[in-house]
Amino acid sequence: MYLYRDMSFENIQLPSSVLSGLYKQVVVTDDYDQVPGKREKRMEEMSPAAKTPQAMDSPQAANQGLNAGSGPASSTTTEASNQAVAGSNPVFPTAAAEPPPVQQKAGPALTAPVSGWSTSPSLPTTPPEDATAYRFLGKNAKHVAIIVYSPADAYLPDDQLQLLTKMLDACKLNLGDVAIINQASHPVHFTQLAQQLKAEKTLLFGIQPEQIGLPLSFPAYKEQEYAGCTYLLANPLGDMNQPSEEGKMLKGKLWGCLKKMFNI
Repeated sequence: MYLYRDMSFENIQLPSSVLSGLYKQVVVTDDYDQVPGKREKRMEEMSPAAKTPQAMDSPQAANQGLNAGSGPASSTTTEASNQAVAGSNPVFPTAAAEPPPVQQKAGPALTAPVSGWSTSPSLPTTPPEDATAYRFLGKNAKHVAIIVYSPADAYLPDDQLQLLTKMLDACKLNLGDVAIINQASHPVHFTQLAQQLKAEKTLLFGIQPEQIGLPLSFPAYKEQEYAGCTYLLANPLGDMNQPSEEGKMLKGKLWGCLKKMFNI
């Protein structure tokens, strides 16, 4: 104890490793030359206070130095340093996710017409060689042929047959006076109408003149005479049977032609 009585605190020299443990950091001392191979490691572990301003300019070095400190102030500084480092590396915004497609509510299903214009090909003007007897609805008492096109029926749907019956009744005719032929069941040729049915008047509902082999074309709702028969082209009965203004208009046009054709 007497040996250390006259010694002052300044005369006490502690190794650098002890000092670094007290301050929780490693400092560079004059004895770094005496420790081979340790200079680079010591420089990496320098505290912010011992580093030069140039070294602090590096975001990585500043972040390492701040992480060596402790306490609230050190945490706050660390967060600020992390923000600075994050700012030095720009973060590109990710592409915004596309919104899911908007599903539109399905509207009411459109009802396909029950019957329409014939899709049968045009027939040659010459009569077919393998002519067969036509099947028809009615008794053809007055030699009036009515050609329709209805692929889903033997002759006509019930509602269209009812409409046709009313028109015939207005013309003072009935089913016994006419012959209704469905072209969807068997191709119809105008020469066979003359031979088999002796047709004097022919109504074409949705059937074009060339689809029964006629060598001429004529507009709808206008009588056309050819080879001893009067033809009248009109819309399909399904178009006329619609509860719309167009349906009423088509029935009115047909009625005007029927009155002239049958002298009513």
